[in-house]
Amino acid sequence: MAMQAIPVDVGQLGLVLCAVAPAVKVDRETGKPRTDAEGRQVWTVGLMVTQADGQRASVISVSVPGEPVGLVAGQPVEVAGLVAQQWEMNGRRGLSFRADAITAPGGGGKGR
Repeated sequence: MAMQAIPVDVGQLGLVLCAVAPAVKVDRETGKPRTDAEGRQVWTVGLMVTQADGQRASVISVSVPGEPVGLVAGQPVEVAGLVAQQWEMNGRRGLSFRADAITAPGGGGKGR
Protein backbone atom coordinates (compact mmCIF):
# COMPACT_ATOMS: atom_id res chain seq x y z
CA MET A 1 0.00 0.00 0.00
CA ALA A 2 1.51 3.34 -1.06
CA MET A 3 1.52 5.98 1.65
CA GLN A 4 -0.29 9.13 0.64
CA ALA A 5 0.53 12.50 2.21
CA ILE A 6 -2.65 14.33 3.17
CA PRO A 7 -2.32 18.14 3.48
CA VAL A 8 -3.53 19.62 6.78
CA ASP A 9 -5.13 23.08 6.71
CA VAL A 10 -3.52 24.69 9.77
CA GLY A 11 -5.78 27.70 9.24
CA GLN A 12 -8.63 25.53 10.52
CA LEU A 13 -6.84 24.90 13.82
CA GLY A 14 -7.05 27.10 16.88
CA LEU A 15 -3.95 27.47 19.02
CA VAL A 16 -0.69 25.78 17.96
CA LEU A 17 2.01 25.68 20.64
CA CYS A 18 5.39 24.02 20.98
CA ALA A 19 4.68 21.37 23.65
CA VAL A 20 8.04 19.56 23.46
CA ALA A 21 11.21 21.34 22.33
CA PRO A 22 12.89 20.15 19.09
CA ALA A 23 15.01 16.99 19.22
CA VAL A 24 16.98 15.17 16.54
CA LYS A 25 15.06 12.20 15.11
CA VAL A 26 17.13 9.04 15.56
CA ASP A 27 16.92 5.82 13.52
CA ARG A 28 15.96 3.10 16.02
CA GLU A 29 17.98 0.43 14.22
CA THR A 30 21.25 2.30 13.68
CA GLY A 31 21.09 4.89 16.47
CA LYS A 32 22.18 7.53 13.94
CA PRO A 33 20.34 10.79 13.23
CA ARG A 34 17.80 10.52 10.40
CA THR A 35 18.11 12.57 7.24
CA ASP A 36 15.63 13.39 4.49
CA ALA A 37 16.05 12.81 0.74
CA GLU A 38 18.10 16.03 0.43
CA GLY A 39 20.44 14.97 3.25
CA ARG A 40 19.05 17.42 5.82
CA GLN A 41 18.90 16.20 9.41
CA VAL A 42 15.31 15.51 10.55
CA TRP A 43 14.06 16.96 13.84
CA THR A 44 10.91 16.19 15.82
CA VAL A 45 8.80 18.81 17.60
CA GLY A 46 5.85 18.05 19.89
CA LEU A 47 2.99 20.41 19.06
CA MET A 48 -0.16 21.02 21.05
CA VAL A 49 -2.97 21.86 18.66
CA THR A 50 -6.51 22.89 19.52
CA GLN A 51 -9.55 22.80 17.35
CA ALA A 52 -10.83 26.20 16.25
CA ASP A 53 -13.65 26.06 18.82
CA GLY A 54 -11.12 25.46 21.61
CA GLN A 55 -13.04 22.45 22.90
CA ARG A 56 -10.39 19.77 22.24
CA ALA A 57 -6.60 19.64 22.19
CA SER A 58 -4.10 17.05 21.00
CA VAL A 59 -0.34 16.72 21.18
CA ILE A 60 1.20 15.53 17.93
CA SER A 61 4.80 14.78 17.05
CA VAL A 62 5.83 16.54 13.84
CA SER A 63 8.99 15.80 11.83
CA VAL A 64 10.69 18.74 10.13
CA PRO A 65 13.89 19.00 8.04
CA GLY A 66 16.59 21.15 9.61
CA GLU A 67 16.83 22.35 13.19
CA PRO A 68 13.93 24.63 14.17
CA VAL A 69 16.07 27.01 16.24
CA GLY A 70 14.81 29.09 19.12
CA LEU A 71 11.65 27.12 19.87
CA VAL A 72 10.79 26.46 23.52
CA ALA A 73 7.94 24.61 25.20
CA GLY A 74 4.82 26.74 25.63
CA GLN A 75 5.65 29.08 22.74
CA PRO A 76 3.11 29.74 19.95
CA VAL A 77 4.42 28.52 16.59
CA GLU A 78 3.58 28.71 12.91
CA VAL A 79 3.61 25.53 10.83
CA ALA A 80 4.17 25.49 7.06
CA GLY A 81 3.39 22.57 4.78
CA LEU A 82 1.89 20.26 7.41
CA VAL A 83 0.86 16.85 6.08
CA ALA A 84 -0.48 13.71 7.73
CA GLN A 85 0.53 10.28 6.52
CA GLN A 86 -0.94 6.90 7.44
CA TRP A 87 1.53 4.13 8.16
CA GLU A 88 1.37 0.41 8.81
CA MET A 89 4.15 -1.76 10.18
CA ASN A 90 4.12 -5.23 11.73
CA GLY A 91 0.33 -5.22 12.06
CA ARG A 92 0.27 -1.79 13.70
CA ARG A 93 -1.20 1.32 12.13
CA GLY A 94 -0.90 4.98 12.88
CA LEU A 95 -0.72 8.51 11.63
CA SER A 96 2.49 10.51 11.37
CA PHE A 97 2.95 14.21 10.70
CA ARG A 98 5.64 16.19 8.92
CA ALA A 99 6.03 19.83 8.02
CA ASP A 100 8.22 21.92 5.76
CA ALA A 101 8.99 24.32 8.64
CA ILE A 102 8.02 25.15 12.21
CA THR A 103 8.80 28.73 13.22
CA ALA A 104 8.13 31.25 15.96
CA PRO A 105 5.60 33.91 14.91
CA GLY A 106 7.37 36.56 12.86
CA GLY A 107 9.85 34.16 11.25
CA GLY A 108 12.14 33.19 14.13
CA GLY A 109 13.11 29.53 14.60
CA LYS A 110 13.40 28.57 10.94
CA GLY A 111 15.02 25.24 10.13
CA ARG A 112 18.60 25.45 8.83
